[in-house]
Amino acid sequence: MPKDRFYAAVVQGIHDGMERERERTRKVTRTALTIAATCTFVGSICFGWMGARTLQRAHELARISTCQQAVIDMNDSYFKAFQLKAQVDSAFTSMDGTYDLDRLSNLHNEKSRGPEHTAVLRQPLQHHRHRQKGQGHL
Repeated sequence: MPKDRFYAAVVQGIHDGMERERERTRKVTRTALTIAATCTFVGSICFGWMGARTLQRAHELARISTCQQAVIDMNDSYFKAFQLKAQVDSAFTSMDGTYDLDRLSNLHNEKSRGPEHTAVLRQPLQHHRHRQKGQGHL
């Protein structure tokens, strides 16, 4: 009988050791799965937040780019307008020096009669300029 008890004690010890090892393995597995699940959950929250923030930032950059393009287009438009204004001012300045507007207004419905008629149109505007300065124009 003592041999049977000894073997029974050895078998019980082996069984208890294996059970402790199973429990330890289950505990380590649960801990590893919990850590993995927690990391996955936290990571998905972080990446989701970062993705939303990146999308928001991309929309902001697109709006800024659109605004910058509008400002560039507006500056181009102003530049062209100032060029045209300079051309118009230059045309009026050259016209003021070579045309008598009073005489032109009188000749509005008349046909050209030749070189003597164009010579009248090219006389200086001294009379016209003095009259405009007195009226406070230009």
